Amino acid sequence: MPALGEALRQEKALFVTRLATQQGQIAVLNARLRQYEEEIIGNEKLVKASRQQLTLLKDELVGIDELYKKGSAATSKVLQYQRTAAGLEGDIGFRQGEIAKLR
Repeated sequence: MPALGEALRQEKALFVTRLATQQGQIAVLNARLRQYEEEIIGNEKLVKASRQQLTLLKDELVGIDELYKKGSAATSKVLQYQRTAAGLEGDIGFRQGEIAKLR
């Protein structure tokens, strides 16, 4: 019977080792999940800020466009606002893609 007792001790030790390994893996996965959640929150805040900037920029663009039509603003100024708006729209799309990847 001593062999049986030794076999049981070895199996128990193996079980404890496997359990510790799995608990470690779970801890790593939970940490990764929290990191992804934080990244999603950060990207959502960036999307919100970019949308607010885009709204303000479009309002400004309306005014600049009116000045352009009256000959009081240069084409380059209108194009500058349009480029900035396009950049913000691209950033919003990129961030939304990042959010989708993280979910």
